[in-house]
Amino acid sequence: MLPQQADLTCEMHNYMADTITSADIEWSLNGTSQTTYNWTGNSYCGQNTSPIILQNNLAFAPGQYTIKANTSSPNGGSDELHTNDTLSININVSNNKRLAYQNYSNNSVPFLSNRSYGWSVSIYNKDSINFSGQIHSIAYYVTNTNGNTIAEPNQKIFIRTTNDLTNTSMNYPDTNLFTKVFEGEIDYSSTGWHIIKLDTVFNYNNFENLMILYENHAGIATVQATDFKTGWQSTDATYNYDSNVFPTGAGSVATASRIPALQLYFSIPKDAGVINLANSGVPVFTGNNDLIIDFKNFGLDTLQDIDIKYSIDQNTPGTYHWNGTIAPQNEITNLNIGNENLTYGIHDIKIWTENPNYLPDYANANDTLKVSVKACSPMSGTYTVGTAPSDFLTVKAAVDSLNNCGINGAVTFNIKHGTYNAQYILNEVCGASSINTVTFQSEIGDSTDVILTTDSADYLFNLNSADYIEFNHLTFSSDSAENFVVLDSNACNNSFIGNIFYSDTVIANYIYSGTYNDSNFVCQNNKFINGNNAIYLRGNTETEQAVIINNNIFNNQNSTSIYIEYCNKPHILNNTINSHSNGIYLKESTNININTNKIQLTDAENGIFFYHCQGDIANRNYITNNFISGNIGSAWNHSGIGLFYSSSFTNVYYNSIYITGTEQAVYLYITDNINLINNIIINNNNPIKVQSPTSLNSDYNCFYNADWNTTQSNGFMNGLLANNTDSNSIYILPYFISNSDLHTGSYFIDNKGTPLTEITTDIDGEPRNPLTPDIGADEFTSSCTGPLSGNYTIGVTGDFASFHNAVAALTDCGIQDSVTFEVESGTYNEQVTIDGNIINYTNGIKPITIVSQTTNPNDVILKYNADTLNNFTFKIKDISHLTLDGITVEADDTSFGRVIDFEGIVDSCTISNNIINGVNSANQTTCVYLEELNEDSLMIITFTGNTINNGNDGISQVNNSSTLEGLILNINNNSFNNQKRNALHISNKIASVSNNIISSTYAEYGIHANSLDSFYISNNKIILSSANAYGISIYGNVFISNNFISITNGNSGIWCNNNSKIFNNTILLKNTNSTSSCIENNSSSSILTIYNNNLINIDGDKLINN
Repeated sequence: MLPQQADLTCEMHNYMADTITSADIEWSLNGTSQTTYNWTGNSYCGQNTSPIILQNNLAFAPGQYTIKANTSSPNGGSDELHTNDTLSININVSNNKRLAYQNYSNNSVPFLSNRSYGWSVSIYNKDSINFSGQIHSIAYYVTNTNGNTIAEPNQKIFIRTTNDLTNTSMNYPDTNLFTKVFEGEIDYSSTGWHIIKLDTVFNYNNFENLMILYENHAGIATVQATDFKTGWQSTDATYNYDSNVFPTGAGSVATASRIPALQLYFSIPKDAGVINLANSGVPVFTGNNDLIIDFKNFGLDTLQDIDIKYSIDQNTPGTYHWNGTIAPQNEITNLNIGNENLTYGIHDIKIWTENPNYLPDYANANDTLKVSVKACSPMSGTYTVGTAPSDFLTVKAAVDSLNNCGINGAVTFNIKHGTYNAQYILNEVCGASSINTVTFQSEIGDSTDVILTTDSADYLFNLNSADYIEFNHLTFSSDSAENFVVLDSNACNNSFIGNIFYSDTVIANYIYSGTYNDSNFVCQNNKFINGNNAIYLRGNTETEQAVIINNNIFNNQNSTSIYIEYCNKPHILNNTINSHSNGIYLKESTNININTNKIQLTDAENGIFFYHCQGDIANRNYITNNFISGNIGSAWNHSGIGLFYSSSFTNVYYNSIYITGTEQAVYLYITDNINLINNIIINNNNPIKVQSPTSLNSDYNCFYNADWNTTQSNGFMNGLLANNTDSNSIYILPYFISNSDLHTGSYFIDNKGTPLTEITTDIDGEPRNPLTPDIGADEFTSSCTGPLSGNYTIGVTGDFASFHNAVAALTDCGIQDSVTFEVESGTYNEQVTIDGNIINYTNGIKPITIVSQTTNPNDVILKYNADTLNNFTFKIKDISHLTLDGITVEADDTSFGRVIDFEGIVDSCTISNNIINGVNSANQTTCVYLEELNEDSLMIITFTGNTINNGNDGISQVNNSSTLEGLILNINNNSFNNQKRNALHISNKIASVSNNIISSTYAEYGIHANSLDSFYISNNKIILSSANAYGISIYGNVFISNNFISITNGNSGIWCNNNSKIFNNTILLKNTNSTSSCIENNSSSSILTIYNNNLINIDGDKLINN
């Protein structure tokens, strides 16, 4: 370096797992101790501090300097590992020669700044220089800037040697005789020396005088000329200048023959030094160790011989004599200078050079390297971690031992029960290999028994270039760390097996790698709960290899369960993913294998998504045998499977995709060479969306959309055929076990696929039919021989063991003609939904009957313990021509006790001769619930011969938004017993309620009817005995006749709020209050027509209250 005043700065590295907030930095200059620097701040594990200024404006005159600094008292405690505490550096400040430095000034030389162009020639006497070597810099001294603050552009400097003492001709010199050493801008806007580092060093031998030609080509001028310090020598200077063009004529002699004050900076010809000892700063094994060094030729001459000496712990030096050839400023690396036996402990090693080319090295400040090395015995075998007795009390102590000593065999740490709170950084483990692995595992093999956690904000465990590390059966948990495990600096060949990753926050990335190659990563049998990204592996453009993610459970990640970028041959297999974001997201990867995963989405973005994952004909991507189901959010690029932007040469085989929401199940966007074969693709908006493909081979798929009618579905299939695809595909809905379990037994897709030689098993590992495989992820053998027609039996010895199996057959097998299911005697504990949307009618809609085999409802009991999300025992949805006869159907839950639930459009449906048992508790216990029926559709529903017991309501059809205009209800010959609120609560326009028996000690209303038009209530027997009871309460035009109504302790027999006809009824009131009446007209505008009624009010005085 050049002579100067400079701040002496350093940086401190934190090798600890804890954050360092204070430390002492002790330092010395050429062996003299200086003032200790007391540092405070925050230095996190594995990070450097920002620059620390130990001393401001330290003066460096020409010479050699040794600066040594060491740290102590981290966080006020002791430093247990001293091998990395100390740094020692040597600095060589160049020799310089100061010439013509006297108390004179001149504004003409080296140039006149108030002229735009000019030149000067100065000659310096060799006797005043009296030094040889390489001139690498020169300097001029400004005495007065005269207010000039601009830098001078386009300055040129030329140097040559000469025997002349004067520029005798006074002419502009011939530049061909010079070496141009500098061209560029020079800033003279302050007083003092201005050092100019030369573009080309000049070799000066001190045999002749030194001539410097200075040229100003600035093209600009200052108002006042800058003054330079000058002096007198036996030589002189000449100059010329011009305001418009560069002058080439003869010049003038500078005033009093003065020349510019000048400093010359020389490099030293013969100078060498040791710059590195291999493995310094890290532990080495005890025993014999090679001393492998690098040394450098700092001088000007080529070196051919040098002595390299070393001492260990200040013992007798060893000497290595090197000979060869090393050019100036070059290095010799990996030179083995000796082999020494290092015992256990810390050793001070000193290595230095002497006698370069058999001559003294006068610049000896950079000769020497001093390091401390710790020697220790490598580990091998099994160790115990935890409370005593153990080999290590903490996991951190085990990690530190690996960092310090390495291994020479496979190492296993069995960790005892407990929670271990620390931050860990594991560096590259010396001796680790595919055979010599390092394993951290729970001592008893239970992942919940050992918890690794931290309060640090950045990470929990950092694998910093650490390879061949295994973590087995541990729990990683923290609500503070942004990353749990960091794969840093190309940490490869690492495994995570049987662990739990858990956080209550959405910030944590559980396994994280950013822009590093983390090849041969294995993640198997782990559970990832919550967090931001469960696995985030982002390689670099040199793609990482062979990532295996197998048989893990991912639940509720905020961003992505599995994110992989820049990877070749990732294998993502057998995982279960429950996500409200992205399930599997791959970018810039190839040779992808995604197989046998189960992905359940809730308001999510994508199940499987490829972004520019471009394969080729020899290296195709595979998405096979996956279940993908659930709801995705509303965005154009959301889908069950999305292949975007040249994710080409991808085979999508044997997947079952059942997506709800407004977006598509499969989206192919600007991609080509896609094979889409043997998939089930279902979506209630659009099964598949194809945009700008150049090549799509799609066939033998099953498509379905619940919102399309037959015409729309035929149009969809015709559109595929028009594009020469899917000539063998079908449009039908298979029956799945559930919305999340896409196993099926559908006759319509059984043996309907085409064999694919690459895929020989299904999602369960079962073999595929080699000739006629099934469509979808599940290979099965259908129990169906064809569509159903005729009579079948449900029961232990029947055709179907359960209601569920029988209803599933309507979808799996389809229905050709009328079907009757006769139910064997017994109790069936199951929840049944019969949904016309998923019944496959092969010959138009046909009647379906479910009937007790004995016709006695007491012999067949269907019951279920429902919950708030699915509050029913038997649901009837979007179906026509259904009969349920002679069955006992009952609720088994006291809070959620709906028994039969109607939804959508239900027409020509008969519920007859059944016993329907509800419970008397909350509002969710209606026995027959009709409130989810479609408002605008024409429907006929008949209830006849049923016994309906208990429940908040017997039959409830009140729709809060409007009256069901098209619903026709026939409620005849039923028995309603002990409802809590209403036996009947209905609000449609047309109904016939006749020959029913209604009896309750709790109900407020026998028949409660609203918004009626063609409504007939006749021949019913209503007996109520609760306070404030009403036999019949109506809002609308109703014909009420031939009913027997007995009210005890209640209000009214018939209560009206509109025009009604009341004929031939018998109404008896007992123990009622003074305002009670047999018939009450609640509206002054209503006209009641009352004939031939027998009205008796035993305890009151009102028969008709108008």
